[in-house]
Parts: sequence; C-alpha cells; structure tokens
Amino acid sequence: MPEDNDLRVFARRDTTGENSFDELAKGLAVGTITRVQVLKLAGSAILSAMLNPLFFPSQALAQKECDPDEVLCGSKCCDPEDCCGSTCCGPARECCGSTCCGPAQECCYGTCCENGKVCDAASGLCVCPPQRITCGSDCCDPVLETCGQDGLCHNPFCESCRAAGGQCSQSVEGGVLISEACCYSGERLCTRSGAGSICCPAGTRCPDEDLGEAFACVSL
Repeated sequence: MPEDNDLRVFARRDTTGENSFDELAKGLAVGTITRVQVLKLAGSAILSAMLNPLFFPSQALAQKECDPDEVLCGSKCCDPEDCCGSTCCGPARECCGSTCCGPAQECCYGTCCENGKVCDAASGLCVCPPQRITCGSDCCDPVLETCGQDGLCHNPFCESCRAAGGQCSQSVEGGVLISEACCYSGERLCTRSGAGSICCPAGTRCPDEDLGEAFACVSL
C-alpha cells in the first residue's frame, strides 16, 4: 500500500485525472491499448479524483461558484449579511460572534442566551430577567413555580393534577394568580380572560360571554 508521501506525489502529478482519461481515450480510439493498460489508466484516474479534494481542499472549495450577490461562507453560498464565521445564519437568525442565534435568543458578547434569559451588560453573562427566579440553569415563574432540589422549576399544582390524570389550567393577571382548575375525565375546561378557569361537569356547558352569561357552568 502506498505511503502518504507517495500519495501526495501522485496527487500533485495528476490532480484532475485528465491525463489518464486522455491516454485511455486515445488508446481505445486507435486500438493500441491492452486490457491491463485499461485497468491501470482507469484506476489512476479514479484514485486521482478521490485524492485531490483530500490533499488540496482549497482547490475543491475554489471550484464552488456563488451567485453575484452571494459570498462563499465556509462551504456554502449565502447573502453577505448572513455570513457568520464559516456558516450562513439565514432568515430570522442573528450572527453572534461565530454562532447563529435563534429568533428568541439574545446575543450576549459572543454567546447566544438560552430562551428566557437576557444579557447582563455588567457581567457579560446570560441571566434570568428580574421577574424570574434563578434555579440552576432554569428561570422559574415565581407566581406558579418553585425551585426544586434537582435545580429545575416545578409547578406543584399542575404536576399533582397531571399525575392524577387531570387537565391543569392556571390564570395569572398582572403577576397575580387569579384562579386554577384541575379538570378530570368527563369534565370540560372553560376559561375566560380576566375570570380564570372552571371545570364544567357532564350535563353542563361552558358559559357564553357573548350572551352575557356569568362565568359559571350552564345546565343543558
């Protein structure tokens, strides 16, 4: 098996395989080429085509052509404003250092903040916003959640409701919990802005605000 140095010399001598293909074509045309020579020339051309991108990657990239209004960004073509390091960010994404941040992420000194976190200019770090409680790497809602010993945010009411097979609903207005309901099988969850949530059992229906009905279950 050829050593690496032998392969590099071979790649430099015939980087495109054109010479081997030319000789093969000429030999076939005049009928002066043997079967062994056919195999040698064909193998030489194929091996050269495989080695060229490995030993000369810049040549392989240089062959890629972009549209006049695009630039080569790494190995892809994209609009100049979308080029970020060696990748293309694309629509609705922001270049942050050499990383593309998602639509809901904030760029913080070269780092994309996790969803829900903001950039603290004083420390240059991604932190929880003032209205949230830091819990490990999470940001808890102080109205509905508590920070567990596992370093994660937990909603005790909804977790208990779901564990019992119920459907949970909580309504918060102005940072205050105004109602919460846990509806079980056979019950219908009804909600109304400013009023909260209720569970209407079988034989009743949700109240219709457009009809001026109070926020209470209506008998069928």
